[in-house]
Amino acid sequence: GNFHITTQYGNISLNNVSGSLSINSHIGELLLKNCAFESTIETKYTNCYFYNSGGTFNILSNLGAINYNVNTKLKSLNINASGTEITLINKNCTEHNLNLSSLQGKLFIDDCNLLNKILIEIDSRKTDDDKKVLIYNNPAIKSHITIKNKFANISIQ
Repeated sequence: GNFHITTQYGNISLNNVSGSLSINSHIGELLLKNCAFESTIETKYTNCYFYNSGGTFNILSNLGAINYNVNTKLKSLNINASGTEITLINKNCTEHNLNLSSLQGKLFIDDCNLLNKILIEIDSRKTDDDKKVLIYNNPAIKSHITIKNKFANISIQ
C-alpha cells in the first residue's frame, strides 16, 4: 500500500508491509520490520530501527540515530544526516557499493566490511575540517549505500 505518515512526539511501527512510504517524524521512534518500500523519510530527534527491510530508502535525519540491519533485499540506502549516529549492522558481510563520508565524525568499519575497500582520510590541516571518506564500487553489485553525515559517527559492524 501507500503510506504517508506525519507524527510529532510519537512512535511509528510498521511490520510486514510493502509499497510506497513517506514519513515525517519529529521526536520519537521509527521501527520498520520485514518491510519492502520505496521510501522518503525525514526525521528530527528520532531514533530509527530497520530490521530485515529492503527496497529503496531515502532518509534525511537531524539529531537522532539510525540503526539499519543490512541484507540482500536492500536496493538503495541514501542517508543525509547531521548529528545522527548511524550504525549499519552487516554481520553476513554482504557486499554493497559504498560511498560514506563523515565530517567532524568518525568511521568505524568492521574488518570483514573493509576487505578490498579503500579508506580515504583527507588531511584536515589543509581543509580546516575533519572529513573521512570510504568508497567502494563493484559494477557487478546493483545495490548501493550512500551516507553523508556531519557531527556524528558512522559505523558498520
